[in-house]
Amino acid sequence: RSKGEAMGLVLNLKSAIKQTQGVIDRQWYNDNTDLVKLKKKLEDRLKEVEELIASGELPDVVIEEWAEITDDRLKMLGIKKIVL
Repeated sequence: RSKGEAMGLVLNLKSAIKQTQGVIDRQWYNDNTDLVKLKKKLEDRLKEVEELIASGELPDVVIEEWAEITDDRLKMLGIKKIVL
């Protein structure tokens, strides 16, 4: 179960990164400093998650906590995640 949740988190993070970049690209005329910072944090988290998955060291609690934090941050920005 945790492996599937971890992969779901990876997909959600990739989707969030792509959608954040899309907002930045479409709204180039705005100050997107906060979105650029968010995108960098999401990319860092994605890298960390992928490394933990590869090493088999990602506990369920971490997956759930990260998923909630990511969802909350995306909701604050009005960015919807794609459920695959």
